[in-house]
Amino acid sequence: MKFPDRIHQVTRATGTGDVLDFRQLLEGTVHIDHEVPVQLTTLVNSVVPTDSNVVTLCASFEVTRRDRTDTSRLLDASVDQVTVSRTTGMPQRRPAMTMFELDQKPLETVRHGLQYKFPFGTAKRDHPYFDAISQRETTMAYVDDSTVRNGLRLLHFRADIPVVDLSGLLPMRGRVDLPARLLGGKGGDELVGVSLYYSATRDYWVEPTTGAVVIINEHQLRYLATTADAPTG
Repeated sequence: MKFPDRIHQVTRATGTGDVLDFRQLLEGTVHIDHEVPVQLTTLVNSVVPTDSNVVTLCASFEVTRRDRTDTSRLLDASVDQVTVSRTTGMPQRRPAMTMFELDQKPLETVRHGLQYKFPFGTAKRDHPYFDAISQRETTMAYVDDSTVRNGLRLLHFRADIPVVDLSGLLPMRGRVDLPARLLGGKGGDELVGVSLYYSATRDYWVEPTTGAVVIINEHQLRYLATTADAPTG
């Protein structure tokens, strides 16, 4: 069995979240919209190099506000490209590339964890996992096999991504200087440097025979703060 060499897949997930208006923040106003309807759209295509042994997956991600139609609806976007084995789903020993911002030079990483597909005959055990947002490897832990969907028994896995400072990965928006008064501290208009921090919990439900990811449930947190343990919003 081999992973297909021609792939075109679009998935959309919806939910709600608390959203900090970054534009207003830069203008000196802290404004957070609560229970904002959001949508995550993922487009995965196969690109070169792809052959009888490997397939290169190019995945674009876009997070938007569903209550807006102008340019302010876009909350986040990125493109990730990785070459994986068509039999195991594991990344190959060649640099994978991720782009988070326009005109940014792609970040290159040699990866060792699963991302978009699990192996054929997925085992009930922990698997190595690579998180493209933090650019770090962690563990996709096996949880249980109690979920049945359309007659298929699915394996449930969970990845907990610890808090990561994204300022080194997002040069245009990962770190910003803000007046101390906006952070709830003393200092008035004295500028204080804050970084964008990120953490996430990601649940995958996998069909074990093919290794296909059937369901994804994600809870993601991003916040600006002076230190990882001192979120300000």
